[in-house]
Amino acid sequence: MMMRRAFILWAAGSFLFAASVACVGAANKTQEWIEVLQSETSVFEKAQACRQLGEFGTKEAVPALACLLNHNILSAYARAGLERIPGPEASAALRAAMDQTQGKFLVGVINSIAALRDEKAVTALSALTRNSDPQVVKAALLALGRISNDEALPLVRHALISGPQVFRPDAAAACLLAAENQLNQGKADIARSLYDAVRGARVPASYRIGATRGAIVSRKSDRAAFLIEQLRSDEPAIRDVALLTIREIPSDELATALNAELEGAQRDLQIQLMTALEDCHNAQSLQVIRTKVQSDDPGVRLVALRVLATIGGSDDASTFLNVIRDHVSAEELSVAASSLEQMEGTEVDELILRALGLSNESKPTVQLIRLIGKRNVAGATDELLRQAASSDPNVGVAAFQALKSIAGFDELPSLIALAKECRDDSVRDAAVNAVYAACKNNERVHQSGALVLKELKASTVTIERESWIRVLALLGYAEALPAITATLEDADQKLVQSTISHLSRWPDPAPIDALFGVVEGDSNPSLRRHALMAILQLATTAADRSMATDEELIVWFRRASKAVQSVQEKRLLISGLGRVKHIESVQLSASYLGDADVKIEATYAIVNAAEPLVKGPDYKAVRAVLKKISGIQDQRLLDQIANLQRNIKSTAIRLNK
Repeated sequence: MMMRRAFILWAAGSFLFAASVACVGAANKTQEWIEVLQSETSVFEKAQACRQLGEFGTKEAVPALACLLNHNILSAYARAGLERIPGPEASAALRAAMDQTQGKFLVGVINSIAALRDEKAVTALSALTRNSDPQVVKAALLALGRISNDEALPLVRHALISGPQVFRPDAAAACLLAAENQLNQGKADIARSLYDAVRGARVPASYRIGATRGAIVSRKSDRAAFLIEQLRSDEPAIRDVALLTIREIPSDELATALNAELEGAQRDLQIQLMTALEDCHNAQSLQVIRTKVQSDDPGVRLVALRVLATIGGSDDASTFLNVIRDHVSAEELSVAASSLEQMEGTEVDELILRALGLSNESKPTVQLIRLIGKRNVAGATDELLRQAASSDPNVGVAAFQALKSIAGFDELPSLIALAKECRDDSVRDAAVNAVYAACKNNERVHQSGALVLKELKASTVTIERESWIRVLALLGYAEALPAITATLEDADQKLVQSTISHLSRWPDPAPIDALFGVVEGDSNPSLRRHALMAILQLATTAADRSMATDEELIVWFRRASKAVQSVQEKRLLISGLGRVKHIESVQLSASYLGDADVKIEATYAIVNAAEPLVKGPDYKAVRAVLKKISGIQDQRLLDQIANLQRNIKSTAIRLNK
């Protein structure tokens, strides 16, 4: 216990000692900065001293700062310093300066008094409201508004009501400042009287608008009635500020008043009131908005829907479904669909599904199908399969697209059957995508691939074979590769070209050898070029994803290089070579340095492939290739080459020691 007491006494003593040291330090610094102000040093250094005194100075600095209140440059810095020095001395100095300054310097002093809210300055400020300088009068009125004590309030009110007309806008601004201060202090009645005074004064509209907002907020018992009165104003700006203020003061009473006002309001005000109900509504508001959804006016209907989407819930699903059924306008349809998409609950799913079953028009049917797809309604597969068989292409496409996210292995046979029956290209394309998605959407991918492969082997119709090849290629179903590559020898050139395209998207490089058979065979030139591009694409992807060894990649690129002709083919080849960190890749890329069309690409490929090679035994071969590079203007490329050459020198020294 004694030790604890001793510790507390030690800590307290340490704190007091530190505080005393700090005070001594502040006093010493204050004196140093005062000396700067009183010296012949630069204005900049004196300005810095004013800042420091405001931050850390003591009351001893007040006289030195007060002496600068008439300085053309330093007056603002001196006032800023005085405003921040604690204690009554700074306020007293500023009050004294009101008799010693004029013009802009006096205005500055008044502004500082306003910032400090010095109540002892009210009498002097009152006298200055009769000054011959309009700027001084304005500053004095605003200062009285900032101070807003019992002595200042009658002065600003009198200036607003009975003062010279030229200064009434300034008096109005002062009253608004005073009212805000009173409201913040919880004196709502005083604030309200000031706001009402400004509202009734002959001042510019901007002041009356600000006063209207304050008058609404400061009211208590009659707030709702007063706000409704402002909504009926002939001045649009007053109506607007009343509407904006609603979100600050939501209440059940106000919502009830807005509901009643909405019933008989003119069109434009209806729209504004409904928007306001987003921020201030009650249970009754929902029914009022639902009624407006039935309006004959498209603009009113649209806003009502948007508000209902914000404040409504799943109980309004039927309302939005009716909008989709009636498909009045694109905007309303978009709001309804978006709202239904975001609603939670299986009961909403059931309502949408029921509506789809009853729909017999294309547009609403398509929209309902899309909703089911976005909501991922698991129990909708049977209905979607029925819709997929529709004779309406738009409905069929929408149904297959929805099935992509819902269908699985169980639906795969039905999807395959429907795809075989498609006659419209867009519907068939959607059906094939759905078949692929159904294969991927379940854990029995192998079984799914086997079903599609069975269809490929059994089919004799070109368009069907193309479809199944497409699905199997996207799946990368390895067991199907022999059957797919066999079609590369088919007499139907269109099927061969389609097969090559699908093989180019195979997820690994397995089809490359079969494609080389096309490139190096007796096929027509178009198919050879097509197969070559597929090989380059597969090999490059394999390099990026480390699906093959460097040696395998080099073999493929070397074989491909014998067939490349066009600039595009050369660029694809060179791009692939740049990914293979092998000396043969560097040397093969170098063979294109003499080709102006791809010289830059070849150089980049060399630099990229050679980066790790210059640090090993292949550095000499790389050096020989780099000597062949010339005429390069690209500075970034030149820097990379120089870096390679430095590394080659380092490697040569290291390996030849």
